Amino acid sequence: MVLGADLKPLLLIFPAAALLLAVALSLAAHGKSAPLPEPKPKAAESPRKTKPAHEQPPAAPAAPPKSPAESAPEPPPPPQPSPAELYQDCQTQLRSAGVEFEALDKITDGRCIVETAVALISVSTPSGKVELPGHPRTLCAFGLKFGRWIGETAAPIIAAHAGAALTAIDTGPGFECRARNGENSGKLSEHARGNAVDVVSFDLADRRRITVGDTGLDEQLAIALKGLRTSACGYFTTVLGPGSNEAHKNHLHFDLALHGKSDNYRICE
Repeated sequence: MVLGADLKPLLLIFPAAALLLAVALSLAAHGKSAPLPEPKPKAAESPRKTKPAHEQPPAAPAAPPKSPAESAPEPPPPPQPSPAELYQDCQTQLRSAGVEFEALDKITDGRCIVETAVALISVSTPSGKVELPGHPRTLCAFGLKFGRWIGETAAPIIAAHAGAALTAIDTGPGFECRARNGENSGKLSEHARGNAVDVVSFDLADRRRITVGDTGLDEQLAIALKGLRTSACGYFTTVLGPGSNEAHKNHLHFDLALHGKSDNYRICE
C-alpha cells in the first residue's frame, strides 16, 4: 500500500503513530480488524466481615409446637338433662337419703300447677324413723332438702338436747295455691309452687312434744327448738317463725325462694 504524499510529513514527526497506522491499513487490506485490548479483570470483592459467634445476637426462640389438645377443635358441650331425667335423679337421691315418698309427677290446685312433685312419708335417721303424718306434697328438690335436714340435723339435735329420739314431725300440707301469709290476694306464696313447708310440732319417743310457739317448754326442749330453727338456715333460703310476724307465730316456715341473683342470700327471722 502506497501512502499519500500528504501523510509523509506526519509520519516523519510521529513515527509510533506511523507504525500503528501502517498495521491498521494492512489489516484493513486483508479484511481484518485491529485487535482490541483485553479488559482489565474486575477487582475481587472483599468478603463481608462477619462477627464472631459470641458477638452474634441471640436468635429468637422458636414457638413450641401445638399439642394435639390445643390444635384439636373444642368438643361440643354435653347435652343438658331433660326435666324427666332430673326428676328421676332426684328420686334416686331421695332414696339414698333414707326418704320414703310417693312420686306424684304433676299436681294441680286451682290455677297452681307443680310438676316433679312428691309426697313425703317418712325419713330414716340414725336414731330411728321419723314419720311425716301430714304427707306434705312438695317439689322433689324441696323434699330432698327437707329430708336431709331431718336426717342430718333435726333428729341429732333432738337426741342430743331432749334426751329422746325424734319420732314424728307435724307439718302443713306443703303445696297450697294461696298468696303469702295466707291472704286471698297478692303475690303467690312459695307454697303455691310446692317450694315450702310449715312445721307445727315435733314428737319424741318418750311422748313429749315440742310445739312451735309454746312459751312453756322446759329448758331442754326450748334449747332443742332454738337449735332446730337456727340449723334450718343452713338448708333453706327462708326460715320464719314466732317473732317474724303474726302469720308465723305458731309454726316454722321453710322455703327455697331465690332472694336476688343467687341462693347465697338467706332470710332467717
